[in-house]
Amino acid sequence: MRTDDLAEKLGKQFALFGQGKDKKIKHKDLDKIIAKLTALRDGLTDEAAATKAAKKAERLAKHRDGVALLLDRATWLHAQLATADVAEVVEDPADTTDADATEAVDAPAQD
Repeated sequence: MRTDDLAEKLGKQFALFGQGKDKKIKHKDLDKIIAKLTALRDGLTDEAAATKAAKKAERLAKHRDGVALLLDRATWLHAQLATADVAEVVEDPADTTDADATEAVDAPAQD
């Protein structure tokens, strides 16, 4: 997959996250993007090391740096989503005992 395509997919994931629609982001899709970016970065690193032409090595290094930036953004988003998932597990919406007690105290007395 081309770098532009991966960047576009990652951009869509960030747009959803920015709109507060992180529930719509599929973790497996983000994992695929991270895996493809990692493979691309490693391939570019190997190719740049194997080439003898200085200009080509420089061009490959710039491309690798761009891919590394995308990979950093993707792993950051993945970490943010993982943190949000943990927070949801800690805050159990089924546990309403404190809310029920507060409502009973705040309710006006009826005659």
